[in-house]
Amino acid sequence: WSSDVCSSDLRDALTLVLAYFTVEKDKFVRRYLGAKPELLKHATTAQSYQRIVTDLANPNQTRIVTAPIDRNLLILAGPGSGKTRTIVHRCAYLLRVERVRPHAILVCCFNRSAAIELRRRLRDLVGSDAIGVTIQTYHGLALRLLGRSLTPPPGSSAPAETPDLDRLIPDAVRLLRGERIPAGTDPDDVRDRLLAGFQHILVDEYQDTNVAQYMWLRLLAQGSNNVCCVGDDDQSIYGWQIGR
Repeated sequence: WSSDVCSSDLRDALTLVLAYFTVEKDKFVRRYLGAKPELLKHATTAQSYQRIVTDLANPNQTRIVTAPIDRNLLILAGPGSGKTRTIVHRCAYLLRVERVRPHAILVCCFNRSAAIELRRRLRDLVGSDAIGVTIQTYHGLALRLLGRSLTPPPGSSAPAETPDLDRLIPDAVRLLRGERIPAGTDPDDVRDRLLAGFQHILVDEYQDTNVAQYMWLRLLAQGSNNVCCVGDDDQSIYGWQIGR
């Protein structure tokens, strides 16, 4: 009995493979995909696409999340409208549907708790696909770019470095401009390596971006049309620093 089942499965598999290479596309879709030919448009499972897109149940959020990836987006919305949710689902869409490499995605936010929450929500949506996506505060990313750390190396007795937080972003801007180069390196190589890293930049709470942070984002996004920013211009809790 089991031998007959195996033979039947093998025949079905061979028939499917033969049809894939010999049957016209429309006929193949009707025969083997039945009532769901739309699945061909998505490079992910139907269940994953439903969680990322369909379950949004909000036409505006859906339009933003599924927008072409070669387009800059600025979304202004009020409190409780799902701005952070839109950023998370847009990131998940890039990973699962557009198959963007995780290391090519940067998500910027303003405080550590927001970064932790964004990581958790993205992991809930896409699981291990979220590994490699850079989700950082501005200061956290600046520390990484500048090769600094708030904790000493493992096994080191040296005290932890205490960087001047007010200088981190301006120093990172100078690094991206090629004005501040680590010893023993070539300015063009350093700048090109940093700028080539992120192809998609997503920014949460964009209304609180100050001048230095804005300049930094412009440098990171140089030559790219893949920036997505969300914010509420009536809810700037860091408004006192906008002109800094």
